[in-house]
Amino acid sequence: MDQPVHTRAWRRFLGCLLPALVLATWAMAGCDSVAPDPPERIVAEAFLTTGDSTPHLRLSRTRPLDAPLPSDGAGSALTDATVTLTVDGTAYPFTPAGGTGRYTASTAVPLQPESRFSFEAQWNGQTATAEGTLPPPVTLDSFRVNVPEAPIQAVLFDSVFVDPTQLDSLQLDSLRTGAADGFAYPIEVQLWWTEPAERAYWVRTRLRPAIAGGSSLGDFFLRPEQVQQEADAACPAAGDCLPPVRSWIGVYGVPVDDSNAPLPSHSVQLALIRGDEPYARFAATRDDPSRREPVSNVEGGLGIVTGIALDTVRVQVSQTP
Repeated sequence: MDQPVHTRAWRRFLGCLLPALVLATWAMAGCDSVAPDPPERIVAEAFLTTGDSTPHLRLSRTRPLDAPLPSDGAGSALTDATVTLTVDGTAYPFTPAGGTGRYTASTAVPLQPESRFSFEAQWNGQTATAEGTLPPPVTLDSFRVNVPEAPIQAVLFDSVFVDPTQLDSLQLDSLRTGAADGFAYPIEVQLWWTEPAERAYWVRTRLRPAIAGGSSLGDFFLRPEQVQQEADAACPAAGDCLPPVRSWIGVYGVPVDDSNAPLPSHSVQLALIRGDEPYARFAATRDDPSRREPVSNVEGGLGIVTGIALDTVRVQVSQTP
């Protein structure tokens, strides 16, 4: 008589246990396969230029990688945030300008050299902040463009040329698909500017060539851009940099059809940008293939809000007869 009692008890126990095990297994599988999307975060972008009085900020929000963009073209623009920029203790509210995520101030904002600023954006219960100092103005004192008399032999990769002597060291001989032997003009540009005496800043020197019609010229294996601490830039001549004049040499390439082809007439933009260390980190990592996004200086969000000073010159380049 005791055995049937134990059997009934085990049956009742298993009857309760099995549904619980099924439910737990389903819940565990659901957690593994359907992870919740992370909350959207504020992404801010603002380059506050010394001497400007009408700065603008741009805000967007992060989106899941597999989320399709809205059909209305709004994308990830953030248009309903509360935004304030404080400069030397005075707060300036910014309001949306259209549906693009761009924000502007209704009054002039004095962005003077060495001014301290702080940024704050509030949205969806989140607060993103950043702060910094505006650098002193920067000026391209002079420049020089050196055009060779004839092109050099090159290996062309979609308008990018590589010195063939570097192929082995770069291990590109296995990537010849889509490449062709050709010729190109290496154009050397030297810039000079004066370093401020107050403190050490960072500079980004950049060459942006373009031919007629808006086509860009490749320059992947050359030196069209560099980010460095300003004090590390070269002196224009041997000896002390007194006054503290700095110099940089960049090179870009212009492909041509053959060894006798003349240099195509084109323009090149010379740019000198002075900023702080957060700007330097952002500029140096924005094209880093090992990162999903550049280094940010925004607390509570992503992006870059920093002060810069810049000078640009566009030069027409042609071969001297």
